[in-house]
Amino acid sequence: MPKPLVEDLPRLDTLDLKPIHGDQPMGGTATWIDGSPLNLEFDPNAPSIMIRWGTLASRSSQLIQLANSRPNYGGMRRWFVCPETGKKARILYFCRGSWASRQAIGAAYLSQRQTDADRYATQSEKVLRRLGSPDGRTEPDKPKWMHWSTYDRELTRAIEYSDASWAFSVVKVLSKA
Repeated sequence: MPKPLVEDLPRLDTLDLKPIHGDQPMGGTATWIDGSPLNLEFDPNAPSIMIRWGTLASRSSQLIQLANSRPNYGGMRRWFVCPETGKKARILYFCRGSWASRQAIGAAYLSQRQTDADRYATQSEKVLRRLGSPDGRTEPDKPKWMHWSTYDRELTRAIEYSDASWAFSVVKVLSKA
């Protein structure tokens, strides 16, 4: 069975946990795949939070420990403690009925499954979208705020990525023949 993809899993990020009102409880929202929210509210000084989810007929909950660290530049950083590994994690993912870190559930990023041709095609799409292409495949007009030299350089880069993608695809097809 292939590893689940991080992009397909509901996630809970410590950066999404924000104070609600001054010294009042903190809260945050995780988004399920179907788009429905999972709302959280907890005491910012508590060492853990209780996450509850589900429907009225079937409710589940999980206690997640919290940890703090002080970065060298000051302030305080909040972490979840992964229930399965015991290690600090900024993001927890919901998989197989509970929340855990990416490493604990063995999830992979989409880019880890891409072939060389796919990676070059993705890079080409990113450059074209940055230039204003709505679909990442068509050559856009030059944005009015961009210098011609920048536009030409980026467009050339997108074309080179696209050509490399085609080259890898052709090599793959010919090597199977």
